[in-house]
Order: sequence, then structure tokens, then C-alpha cells
Amino acid sequence: MNIWLLTNPRCGSQLLSWFLNNSGLIGKSNFGEHFVQINGRELKPRKQFDDNPLDFNHSVVHRKQFVKLFNDSERNIIESKLPDLRYIHLNRRNIIEQAVSLYFAEATNVWSLPQKKEYLQLHQHDFFTKNEYEKIPVLIDDNRLLSCYYKCQKHNDNWAGYLQQTKHCSLWYEDLVTHTKEQLIKIFAFLNLTYQEDDLQKLVISPGLQKMNREETQKCCLRLRQLIGQFL
Repeated sequence: MNIWLLTNPRCGSQLLSWFLNNSGLIGKSNFGEHFVQINGRELKPRKQFDDNPLDFNHSVVHRKQFVKLFNDSERNIIESKLPDLRYIHLNRRNIIEQAVSLYFAEATNVWSLPQKKEYLQLHQHDFFTKNEYEKIPVLIDDNRLLSCYYKCQKHNDNWAGYLQQTKHCSLWYEDLVTHTKEQLIKIFAFLNLTYQEDDLQKLVISPGLQKMNREETQKCCLRLRQLIGQFL
């Protein structure tokens, strides 16, 4: 089964990838940001997808990455290389919290807090515990904070053109976190996958990633709201 998670930074794609990779329902699934090189952040060339599309059959696709490689009008070309491609669209309601999450990720270069080192994504090479992450000092920089907000604002909801008249499953990050079981059932139904209740419950109670809230999170959210208000 070919599946793309269409999303944007700090919308929970790593969490959802972990659930899908560990569900045992999609064969040897390896969801990840496969349009990013292993050694560095440069995008893989378009030719790599054209030559070996099955290397991308389980991919997390960020809008910013997508528009550098494809046009929305190329959906038929993509789907001819990955037949029966299923789309899961994952977005975030609270753009303030999304921007602050992006701000801390860029400032610390810590993009996830996996429970185990083997859960690390390709673009993060160092393993941090929750305690180690919280001790990394971060100063609030107004300009960088606003920059993160505008990055999120620019790409959020920009999948509409590509997904037009295409069957897909839409999810919100907030619902995935607060109503995990219901959202996974929704995804499995969309993918026509049969699950065992006990296996689903194990996934829900033992996610492979920890929450990344910091002591400064609420203060940073408040500051960003103040900055945005100055421009309204």
C-alpha cells in the first residue's frame, strides 16, 4: 500500500509516523521524511523519485519540500508511479503553538523526543532525554519568533489545490494527541485495515515520542500573540 502523509512542520507527523510504523498493519512500513537526504538537509533530486518511486511509497511530505520538486498539476504523474496512492492530510489548528514549537526546534536542533534511540528520524542524529532537552538554553528572539509564525502561516492549508477532488483522510494534530484512539480508528478505516483492539490499545498507551513542552512555552506563545497584535 502506498501512503503519503501530507503535512507541514510541527503538525505531529513524526508521532503519526510512529503509530503507523508500529501498528503492524502496513507490512514493512518506514514512514519518514524521505524527500530529505540522510546526511544533511538538502532535498533529494526529483530524478531519484522518477527512477525509484517505491523508495517513497511511505513518505511524510512537507508542503515546503513538495513545491521544490513538484507542481500540484503533476498529481497524475505521481499516482502513475505509485498506484492507489492514499493521502492522509495532517494539519494543526493552533498556529501560535505550531510556530513556537518550530521556534524551539530550530533553536535547539531537537525535532523529536523519542522514547528510544532507534525511533530517531533521519534528520535528527542526536538522542536527547526530556531532561537534557529542557536544559538546552533558548532565548526569545522576537524576529525569529515572527519568522517561524510566517513560515507556518505560508504553508498551512496550501494542500487544498493538490487534494482537490481526491479522496483523502484529514486529521488535526490536536485531535491526534487528545483523541488518539479515535483518530487511529479513522485512519485504519480509510486505509481499509483490520486491527485488533488489544494491539490498538497498546499503541495508544505507549507512544514512542514524548511531548516537547518546555517551561518557556506559554511565555513564548504569549509573546508571539503580542507581536502579531502589533501588526493587526
